[in-house]
Amino acid sequence: MPFGQRLRIMRAFRKVPQQELERRTGIDQKVLSQLECGHVLPTDDLRQRIHDALDWDESVAQALDMLEKNAIPPP
Repeated sequence: MPFGQRLRIMRAFRKVPQQELERRTGIDQKVLSQLECGHVLPTDDLRQRIHDALDWDESVAQALDMLEKNAIPPP
């Protein structure tokens, strides 16, 4: 799953609009939009700032991978 798609899912899950993410990260809203659309790729610094702002840790990344692969185990 591309980074931009993951970003959009995480923002929706955390209920953080782009304007709020801009405030939390210092990354211009236009750049955030370009990241979500896949027009640009994040640098390591941008990726880390976004991860920190959305509390996006390794367990979240693993859950997104499982979602992408439709590999979520039954309850």
